[in-house]
Amino acid sequence: LAGPPSAHVPGCPSVGSVGHHMGLCKPCDFVGRGLDCRQGADCKFCHMCGPAERKARKAQRRKLVRGVARSGSTLA
Repeated sequence: LAGPPSAHVPGCPSVGSVGHHMGLCKPCDFVGRGLDCRQGADCKFCHMCGPAERKARKAQRRKLVRGVARSGSTLA
């Protein structure tokens, strides 16, 4: 079954990879674990980020949440 045509950007393995070089992307969880992403080129997450990037961003998020909790501020 053929789906709708993808909005593939040349030089990017997925639609979500467009902002990779500027650090604006979000890593694809499937590709980061070495699995195949079912969305392929239509995936809204980055297929260029490796497992190390996914892990680093998770640690960065955790650190931010801890800092906010210590300061007593809210994220909203």
